[in-house]
Amino acid sequence: MSFEEECDWRLENLYKESHIWLIQVATNTTRNAENAEDMVSDLYLYLHNHRKKEIFWGKSYNLIYCMRYIQCRWISKREKLNRYKLYDNIMDMDTIDEPYDIDKDIQVMMTYDLVKEEVDALKNTKLFAQSALFKMYCYDDNTLSDVANKIGISKSTAFNSIKKVKDHLRKNIENPFKNEE
Repeated sequence: MSFEEECDWRLENLYKESHIWLIQVATNTTRNAENAEDMVSDLYLYLHNHRKKEIFWGKSYNLIYCMRYIQCRWISKREKLNRYKLYDNIMDMDTIDEPYDIDKDIQVMMTYDLVKEEVDALKNTKLFAQSALFKMYCYDDNTLSDVANKIGISKSTAFNSIKKVKDHLRKNIENPFKNEE
């Protein structure tokens, strides 16, 4: 039997022996029967097009590999769908006719100045170190990982420190946009 014939034979055995199980795995992953059938069909198509001897198991294919393929493929597809939804929301043209609100810009700038003054005032308190991390994170546009690596602390410590400053700011500065939410 040639390699192509063996791959086809194994794919046929996978369908006969494990199709219902693969559908159940896909249904548990996608929470939708129609999407589950699509994922399993994608798996069969992938196995047919990419013939790999490494994933053979017994008379069929490695079921763990098949299950992981379905899960990873669904995560990738779901992220792509979420990006499309986000893009559709951004490209919503209904808001173009709204007049530009200069007062809102002024309010944002005033709130930013208040936040900056409050963070600078933390130099004289026990939140001094946390305020330095907050500045690195918010003003310098660093990620949590960047802040943690620059200081030499763990990412969770950086997160907790920044959260303390955010909580302090929420208590001491009124949100001017809370009525718009």
